[in-house]
Amino acid sequence: MQRSTDRSAALPTGLTLSLCYGARVRREELPDGYRLHERLGHASFHRHNGDVALVVYDGGLTNQVLPSQFESFAEIVAEMGGVAVFIDAEALTSYTTDFRKDWTSWFRANRSELRECHVLIRSALVRMGVNLVNPLIGNLMRPHSDRASFTQALSLATAEPPSRAS
Repeated sequence: MQRSTDRSAALPTGLTLSLCYGARVRREELPDGYRLHERLGHASFHRHNGDVALVVYDGGLTNQVLPSQFESFAEIVAEMGGVAVFIDAEALTSYTTDFRKDWTSWFRANRSELRECHVLIRSALVRMGVNLVNPLIGNLMRPHSDRASFTQALSLATAEPPSRAS
């Protein structure tokens, strides 16, 4: 019996992209943050109202985009004493296992500094990841399946005056 060397054939639809990611990341500065470009997608970081951070994911991503984002969160925590994280994953089509594992580790390690976390999801793959990770981190994430409720939560968070760390 001959074994197939094409590992992607055994994976569910959407996961095949993760096997062909390149690790090169290009950074583009934005007025309120930055955008990280990978071969199959990009991740943007935007800081709002002091302690509120918005990350926007598009396409397929690896964990190579996460160190910059985690560093940005740490800067907010050092300045403000905590961070409210909003993740717009509506256009995220796929991600590597290490992407999910690194997010899980970050949530566990930074739980006490996390004021709130909202995630906008559309794809079944991302929903499955959130459902898998959320119980492991004490149900910190508040998933949203529609943009209106996510935008409302972001508006409420940015309307509140940020409290600085003493």
